[in-house]
This record gives sequence, structure tokens and C-alpha cells, in this order.
Amino acid sequence: MYVVESLLADEMFTHYFQPYLVAGHSLGEYVALYVPGVFDFETGLKLVKKRAELMNNVTGGQMAALMGFDQKQLEEELQQTPGVVLANDNNSGQVVISGTPEAVDTLLGKVKTKKAVKLNVSGAFHSPLMESASREFQQILESVEFADDKVLIISNFEPTATYRCRDNKTAS
Repeated sequence: MYVVESLLADEMFTHYFQPYLVAGHSLGEYVALYVPGVFDFETGLKLVKKRAELMNNVTGGQMAALMGFDQKQLEEELQQTPGVVLANDNNSGQVVISGTPEAVDTLLGKVKTKKAVKLNVSGAFHSPLMESASREFQQILESVEFADDKVLIISNFEPTATYRCRDNKTAS
């Protein structure tokens, strides 16, 4: 995804397209950082590769998409079911949960949905089960020099349009 989306962005630039802002979810955020020049293509590729390797080392997770559910019931069951979290709150009618296979199964057995689909993924992404990979990746990120961005970025962490100023502070 990183390679294809970066190539598409480069193609847009050859036609003088300049975005006003960029955003990406999860892996897509790396392209959202490449486009405004926060890092070059090779740096992004190395980061994506290392991220994948670290995440691949974490085993024993499951994710599931839920569609058409009672939000209050889901929130209550998430609080009462250890080992599973809300991973992606995509909209009021579709979310993704992530956790241990047992906890995901338990929650799926309790929450009424129009449709629930276990995702064909290798781990419990966007969950505390990725904490060890996250800590290791943080050390790698600390060694990377990030450039100032050239357009607004909407981050996964803080979903407001911000840009990094020359003094490494952020502004809206």
C-alpha cells in the first residue's frame, strides 16, 4: 500500500496537483507523512518495513468488524470483557474490535449486530496487544529526522489539521 499510494501521489505532483491537507489511517498515515515531505520515500519504506516486522512478531490476536449494533450495549460489553478493545470507530454504524481470540469471541457472543465479520488479519492491531511492538518502534522513530511538513496533516492520534512549525511545535 505504501509503495502504490506514494507512486500515485508522485504522479499527482507531476500534474501540478498540490493538496491542501493530507490524512491517512494506520498504514496510510505513512503516505500522509511522505506527501508533505516529512520524510523521503526510502525512509518511509524502511519505517513501514520495520513496523510490519515488529507487528508480525506479535501473535495471538483477532479483529472483527461490527455493523448495525447498539452503541451503548457495545460500550458496556467492552468495559466488561477484558482482552478486547474498540480498535477503529469508523462511524456510528461500523466499528472494529481487536483483542485476544477468546475475548473477541466472547464479545461477539454478547453484542447483537446486523453483521459481524472476523477480519483475516495476523494480529490484534490497534490494541494493547501491540504494545511491545509499539515500544520497539518508538525507539526506531526517535532515530529518524523528520522534516517540516509543507501541507496540513490530519493525524490518527489527534484528528485536527496541524502542521509542524520550524521550532518543532505544532499549530492548527
